[in-house]
Amino acid sequence: MLGFSGAAAAVVRAFTQSGREDAQFPFVRAPLVGLAPGTPLLNTVEGNERYSFFVAAYPATSLQRAEAVYPESSLRLMRDGVIGLSRRCPRHGDPLVFCESSKWFECLTHGSFFNEAGEYKAGPSPRGMSLLSGTMSGEDEIVLNVGVLEPGVQEGTNTTGQEPDGPHCVGNRRSS
Repeated sequence: MLGFSGAAAAVVRAFTQSGREDAQFPFVRAPLVGLAPGTPLLNTVEGNERYSFFVAAYPATSLQRAEAVYPESSLRLMRDGVIGLSRRCPRHGDPLVFCESSKWFECLTHGSFFNEAGEYKAGPSPRGMSLLSGTMSGEDEIVLNVGVLEPGVQEGTNTTGQEPDGPHCVGNRRSS
């Protein structure tokens, strides 16, 4: 089990928002060295900007609530303290950013908000961020299946109870 005390975000480019299988990048290795609550990490798959995803730490204290709502493909990683999330907003596929002040993912285009576990909090998105499956490869690396996306959890899911740590980066919005 990774020793993270809360949900943290690491930006790792290599995933598509399409949800279809992609033979070009079926699996991607992503380092977890330096992943900590509120400290994003950036990795890039050479020359392919259409692929992007986040890797976030998932708190062990929230796992029991997650078992009731997340698919088994995501729970395998969550039991090891991490979650893989598409970087694309579920509404129209626009890129999401991790806001340092709120510690939430935010859509700069339409103003949707997601906590550090990718759970929908506010805005026009129809659900939580899309999920990636994968496995741990040692203590400091994750291997993600970048060919398939699972739909994110439904609106109203809040397994972590995380509220924004500060102001949002997208306008002056409030959480729901």
